[in-house]
Amino acid sequence: MIGYTFSKLNYLEQRSPLTNLGSTHTVDASLLIDKRLVKFCNGVRVSNACHYLAIGLILAPEFHYFIDPLGNNPVPGEFTGLAGLSFTHKISRGLRSFEHTRQFDIFVRKGLTPYYSTTFAGEKQDFKRLEFGIRWRYTHHQISSSVR
Repeated sequence: MIGYTFSKLNYLEQRSPLTNLGSTHTVDASLLIDKRLVKFCNGVRVSNACHYLAIGLILAPEFHYFIDPLGNNPVPGEFTGLAGLSFTHKISRGLRSFEHTRQFDIFVRKGLTPYYSTTFAGEKQDFKRLEFGIRWRYTHHQISSSVR
């Protein structure tokens, strides 16, 4: 997965070295591994559609490139690890039809390397990421059959 993240920093201590940033821009790249652990309603037909529910484990090594508007960050990028649970609901209406997949992820992201490094008041300071989050993914598929 490739992405872009914009973060608005609402509150920072006045003495923090990140005070001048105000907002951050990050370009992200990751390899998301989603392993199904438990399947519910595997192919249950309701209202002329087939429903599939599952709970899975997600793991992802990630790389985040922090775009520093001030140009004084010596750290070129940050490596993080992401782990969590995914909840999947898939609806299928058969051949030559549409499928919808909704996935909700609950995750924790831990920085393995600093995303920002600076010297403040004579001391070197490294800032590492620790995030808890909820993500919603929606996929719309169109299925067709080449068999006649």
